[in-house]
Amino acid sequence: MSGSGFAKMYLVLLLLIVLPTLSYSITPWLHTQGNQFQDPNNNTVILRGVSMIDIGATQQWYGGVNALVDRLTNTSDPAGSSPGWYTRIIRLACYPPDEGFTSPFGWQPGSNDFYNNLLRPLVDYCKTKDLYVIIDWHYISDTWTRDQMTRDFWTYMAPRFANDSNVLFEVFNEPINSGSTETQRWIDFRDDVQPWVNIIRSYAANNIILVGGPSWSQIIGPAATYPVSGSNIAYVAHVYPIHWLDSGTRAWIQNHITTCHAVYPVMLTEWGFSSSSCDDITCGTIANFGQPLKDFIQANGLSWTAWCANYEWLPPMYYSGYTLRVGSGEMGGFTKDWLYEKRNDNQPGGGGTQAPYGGAAWAVPGKMEAENYDTGGEGVAYHDSDSANSGGAYRSDGVDIESTTDTGGGYNVGWIITGEWLEYTVNVATAGTYNVEVRVAAPSTGGTLHIEFGSVNKTGTMTVPQTGGWQTWTTVTKTGVSLAAGQQVMRVAMDAGNFNLNWVNIATAAPTNLLLNPGFESGTTSWAGQGCTISRVTTKHSGSYGVRTSSRTAAWAGPVQIITSALAASGQGNYQLSAWMKMFSGSATGKVSMRLTHGGGTTYFGVTGSATTSWKQISGVVNLTWSGTLTEAAFYIETTSGTTNFYADDCSIVKSLSKMAADFALMPDVVKAVPEQFILHQNYPNPFNPQTSISYELPASGLVRLDVYDMLGREALVLVNEVQEAGMHTVVLNMEDRQSGMYLYRMTCGSFTDVKKLLFVK
Repeated sequence: MSGSGFAKMYLVLLLLIVLPTLSYSITPWLHTQGNQFQDPNNNTVILRGVSMIDIGATQQWYGGVNALVDRLTNTSDPAGSSPGWYTRIIRLACYPPDEGFTSPFGWQPGSNDFYNNLLRPLVDYCKTKDLYVIIDWHYISDTWTRDQMTRDFWTYMAPRFANDSNVLFEVFNEPINSGSTETQRWIDFRDDVQPWVNIIRSYAANNIILVGGPSWSQIIGPAATYPVSGSNIAYVAHVYPIHWLDSGTRAWIQNHITTCHAVYPVMLTEWGFSSSSCDDITCGTIANFGQPLKDFIQANGLSWTAWCANYEWLPPMYYSGYTLRVGSGEMGGFTKDWLYEKRNDNQPGGGGTQAPYGGAAWAVPGKMEAENYDTGGEGVAYHDSDSANSGGAYRSDGVDIESTTDTGGGYNVGWIITGEWLEYTVNVATAGTYNVEVRVAAPSTGGTLHIEFGSVNKTGTMTVPQTGGWQTWTTVTKTGVSLAAGQQVMRVAMDAGNFNLNWVNIATAAPTNLLLNPGFESGTTSWAGQGCTISRVTTKHSGSYGVRTSSRTAAWAGPVQIITSALAASGQGNYQLSAWMKMFSGSATGKVSMRLTHGGGTTYFGVTGSATTSWKQISGVVNLTWSGTLTEAAFYIETTSGTTNFYADDCSIVKSLSKMAADFALMPDVVKAVPEQFILHQNYPNPFNPQTSISYELPASGLVRLDVYDMLGREALVLVNEVQEAGMHTVVLNMEDRQSGMYLYRMTCGSFTDVKKLLFVK
């Protein structure tokens, strides 16, 4: 036998001996690690599947539960665009006695029928199909009136499924607990849930426990700070078109999910849509809901189950007789195709295609630790010159990782050889210019690298200097790197080795203030008094000087600077307006404004805030747009009412690259020379926290008053109280010092009056 043949035979014998000690079932025990689910080998697992309606109803009226499991795992079903079903988890909705069915089709305290005749056989059947399952206690109620029934359910179920590695527990489907602030609602709910979790853990040490939140499992953000106590806890969100199609509500629920998921695993155990069989909660399409939600889920590495595998309950995945719904307005084919697309990704045991380490793309701006390169293996997510981890730390593939003594500790990638590379899936929040920093150490010169995005070299050569040792660190920076928005793969390519790499940090390039002399250190150069006199004074917010007004003739009177050329060169987009104000006496609503003259018309934008006899910053984001040629752009500081004089300092207008800015800014669809009628627009976003934009149109100049009231009719804020010219106007409302809740805002101008509602949520 040749040497190579003997080696192969030896390898086969070795595998026969070793593999039985390493193998485990297709549905091994899962655990939580950080914000991810992991298998026993610490591979990140993302669960994707479908939710049944009440399993008792399915068994009694919809053809039986086993038959439905067969449909959802039929890999030869050609319906839709994919060749078969690749469901990995099924959520089993178990309705309580007061919302479900009598034994044996619904659980009853004191009876074993539901368990013996339906749930246990169903879980075991799913196990033969290599499926995880969620036992979902499907209450839609407040928690305090359902406490005893819920205690009884989990006292019964937890010990009976404590040894089933494929079972997860969803403790309470959709809590509707009310309360004052969202944080307090969460804390009150958590305190109700904790005893149920304790009951489960007293019997079942290992099963993942899924916990929803108030407002039908949507308020989960506070869990990041006030978590449920216990091991292997994950959190649940439910998302439907009613939450998504309104941009304000979408931003609100996305914030809850991402805030929680920054610390703990989050699973969407319900989402769904239809454009033909739906109600006001579930009406949507692939284009306006399904695909955007899919992008969000995948960018954050979330697990999910789609609701629901039925043809009568909403939203349905099937037509009568279990014919799959397909098309642009249906979720059936969309769900099946998505499961097929991800059939090999993030399954227990590892393998599959390239994916971000930890499941979610790394956020840019942000830092990527070198050791957190993508999963996928040699030649896919990284290239290393050999198959061994020379440092023996952190991960068990071929990349060489060791502990580092750099600030912050952790790990670094070392033993770097020319031609090696590492890839990271990143999500760039906004297209723009960034600074790229790499943290490196080297005992000698000669090391170089470059960084690619989408296979394009974006940094050019970055030279690693001699730092004095393998653990003596420095930061090398490349400025002015232009990046496109969205998810993409970043490659760190080692052009010449012999150095260590700790991290890559990508930061937004410092924005340029379009104002000259913004702190009045050069007197009033570049500034003028609009309806007043201005002079430099030693009363200042910072530096040596500020500016003061005198002889103000109107609310709009104050310091003004013309920045037409600078704004035109910077271009249209979201801008942060800011100035520090201090009143001579009393208080007022301060305002920082932009007046744009263009295309034969004028558009006004402004942000407001409280101004007192102490220095206060007036700041917010507006979307500056114009049509045709921009003939004048004026930045000015004013008040919404009154002529009390004030001080100002540290003014700025900078282009904003943040996602928050995009959410807060309001862009008029059409800028008219003279609007045809008075219009008070709905604020955007709504709900909001803490800023929202209010836009209105004036067909003629006049005295405008814009007020905010609470629901008892008490005035909360005066946003505008001045004569304004015809055109489009935008004001940014900041409610950070107010109580959350519903408010009214009213605009009057001459005989025109309109009132709208806005919702502030903390």
